[in-house]
Amino acid sequence: MIRGLLTGSGISAEDLPRVFDRFWRAEKSRSRHTSGSGLGLAIVRKLAEAHGGTAEAVSTLGRGSVYTLRLPHGLPDLLDAPVAGQGAAGAPGSTPRACRRGDAVEV
Repeated sequence: MIRGLLTGSGISAEDLPRVFDRFWRAEKSRSRHTSGSGLGLAIVRKLAEAHGGTAEAVSTLGRGSVYTLRLPHGLPDLLDAPVAGQGAAGAPGSTPRACRRGDAVEV
């Protein structure tokens, strides 16, 4: 699971169901100077679903939004494989490891 917290204006309850729609943007001016094309979250959801996962959003207007990406555990051998440059506890010289099942990463 990957969870991203965006502090900012948030998204209204009436607009929240549309955040994963292609070309939909919360900022209504349609100016590319203030926002993107409205494709990013649509692509994230389609890729997640193609891999058997989900992409979700919750938001409070005036406080911010939380986006959650969940992907199934399909590669157990890779979950225990070492990752170059990463220590198990972040300690220098420790044995590196990849994320394990159940690990949550917040971005």
